[in-house]
Amino acid sequence: MADALEDLLRRYTKPSSDAEQQRQDAAEKLIRDAVACRTVLSNLGSRLEILPKGSYKNNTNVKLDSDVDVAVVSHEVYYPDYSALSEQDRLRLSNDPPKNWVGPSQLRQEVTLARVFQ
Repeated sequence: MADALEDLLRRYTKPSSDAEQQRQDAAEKLIRDAVACRTVLSNLGSRLEILPKGSYKNNTNVKLDSDVDVAVVSHEVYYPDYSALSEQDRLRLSNDPPKNWVGPSQLRQEVTLARVFQ
């Protein structure tokens, strides 16, 4: 029993086959193409990173029975601390994020709306 389990785990942790690697690459390209179609996302340029995650990336997937996880990560951070400012300055600046800034909620919405039409 233990030998069978060891055997199974060894098979699961082997690198992806060529066909599986193609599947991963195709999924990542699909996401990149979809993101490129959304103006808000494409304007982020190098501040946006698209990278494989999860079991395929870590070689822990169940071969031919796993999805491909791809993360869309924003390197935009804007959480200022205005507590030392006067009330007037705090109000003036609190509504003025940097140009083209995309907050977490808008990023999620834009990624969700991203589609590639063929």
